[in-house]
Amino acid sequence: MAAPWTLKNQPLLVSLINQLLMVAADVDSDLFDLGAPDNDDGNAVANLTYRITALYSRRDSVLGASAGLKHFGIRWVGRSGLTHDPPVSDPASPTDDVWDVDCSSFFPTEVDGAAIHGAYFVNEGTLNLMRHVLRGLDRGVLDRLGYTKGAA
Repeated sequence: MAAPWTLKNQPLLVSLINQLLMVAADVDSDLFDLGAPDNDDGNAVANLTYRITALYSRRDSVLGASAGLKHFGIRWVGRSGLTHDPPVSDPASPTDDVWDVDCSSFFPTEVDGAAIHGAYFVNEGTLNLMRHVLRGLDRGVLDRLGYTKGAA
């Protein structure tokens, strides 16, 4: 997404993607923050997308191991959510269309370790949340209806 953003001179008000869902994303948690090393990519994705929703779980051991192997000390969106919610962005290009949901409460305690990383796609609660997000249901409505909280 960074390539069209750069090649087309950073067109504003053009959404190539309506709803982007990042599930257990293996990217830096400050991706969308101003001044982050890869903020140019985050800025491009945020500006070409109507809304970005990042689903994460603090219990994801796959991303825990990945953090130690790639960038020591850097948190991942898929394990800790966004560093700032909403991200600390360029005032000329706000990223209030980026938010996260901690899905740890959706997974029973017996689902642990590496199994958490893929559990989003076999758990009815997270699947239901994804369906509603992709349909464009407002995040405030999702919260009020309880779709962002699991009952495991």
